[in-house]
Amino acid sequence: MVLINRVTLVNPYFQKKTQAIAQITVGPPLGLAYIASALESKGYTVNIIDANAERLSIEDTVFRLLESKPDLAGFSAVTPTIGICRQLAEMVKKENNSIVTVVGGIHPTSLAEETLRNCAGFDFLIRGEGELALAQLISALNDHVSLDNIKGLGYRKSDQVFVNGTADSVKNLDDLGFPARHLLKNSLYRTFDSGKMTSVIAMRGCPEKCIYCAVSLVAGRICRKRNHSNIIEEIETCFHKYKTNFVAFLDDTFTFDRPWVHRLCDGFIASGLNRKIKWSCLTRVDNIDPDLLRHMKQAGCIRVELGIESGSQKILDYTKKGISIQQAKEAFLMAKKAGLSTMGFAMLNIPGETRDTISATKKLIMELEPDFLQVSFATPYPGTELFEICRKENLLTTREWSKYLFLNNQIIKNPAISENELKDLMRDIQQSFHLRPKYIFKMFLYMLKNPASIRTMLWAGANAFKKLL
Repeated sequence: MVLINRVTLVNPYFQKKTQAIAQITVGPPLGLAYIASALESKGYTVNIIDANAERLSIEDTVFRLLESKPDLAGFSAVTPTIGICRQLAEMVKKENNSIVTVVGGIHPTSLAEETLRNCAGFDFLIRGEGELALAQLISALNDHVSLDNIKGLGYRKSDQVFVNGTADSVKNLDDLGFPARHLLKNSLYRTFDSGKMTSVIAMRGCPEKCIYCAVSLVAGRICRKRNHSNIIEEIETCFHKYKTNFVAFLDDTFTFDRPWVHRLCDGFIASGLNRKIKWSCLTRVDNIDPDLLRHMKQAGCIRVELGIESGSQKILDYTKKGISIQQAKEAFLMAKKAGLSTMGFAMLNIPGETRDTISATKKLIMELEPDFLQVSFATPYPGTELFEICRKENLLTTREWSKYLFLNNQIIKNPAISENELKDLMRDIQQSFHLRPKYIFKMFLYMLKNPASIRTMLWAGANAFKKLL
């Protein structure tokens, strides 16, 4: 085997399949950028191909990958893109079988053995966080030592598949180098707020028990947070080096530890970043309060993104999210009083969904009146409790993973509502919300106040009308 020194990491092109009315942000593949940073710190030469941001076809992605002359190619896969990654790996192997291929991400973590059995193009698989495990794999291959002790590694031996549990998590996130943004084409990342954006991960892990989420499968249920000064340093680097003026925090429950958020806001203000950078975050309706939101606003936050999920308390309770409709009402009101814009997420077709529960969801959305809205279908991704429920109760419409697109396709059988009617009910919510003259005027004012967003907003508007009409 050739000594491994050159590594190329690939984020496949998927945006075209997922773009929708509210899904217009194209952010950097931070998972791969963190792995690249870890490998570079050990002296390896690393290249990242973000086929998603560059909108590269499978053929163009393979061409670029082979052109980089890697000894090892790594692919990051979620459930809808595992088939694309499989194609890429098989085509690479056909052109140059000596290139070692590795796949990681949420789908390979969820279905490790199945992935290796069904995808001959992958030599290895990383289950869990990849920074430590991939470096250990390369070292073991170069030193010709056993792979049996590398946690999280999946591999074949004597025609059998072995998976060594889950990779060790990075205990202290401050020990990680910043994501290798110098390997990315940062000018391609955009959101409707800015064409000069990036995303930041401030913590890993989530203690919540929502049945539709697989975050804890990779990152665990213990929330590991970075030091606020470490985050401030990363954002300052983005501002000065890449001219970034907008940051989207990707953490699912950003305000889980409110004192920690207050300290981070103090850091934004003390450093002056609150006058240079605007930012947004995702969190839960039961994890905010007026003082926190006001402090976040002072620190440069312009939007909080909150899960509404359903207007039916029965459906909410089924999801085990642990929130109430009243908490949602209070949260959106608090955000508006603090001067923050809001984005709401609603989910249709959880088991037990009926026309009445969807009607209740529509009513709640119109009452909350978020500034932005995303409506999706509940999708039972492998590794989630929802997937196991649907599998046991024979509710899965397909196991063709490329169709597991939460914005587009219904994967859960609904005995009460037909597939076509569900699509009509979703479209009705979207039309009722987005086609109001009041809302269109609000978006027009938003563009006037944010000239940098005009191009992206017009593109999103054209896409929205196509979807809605």
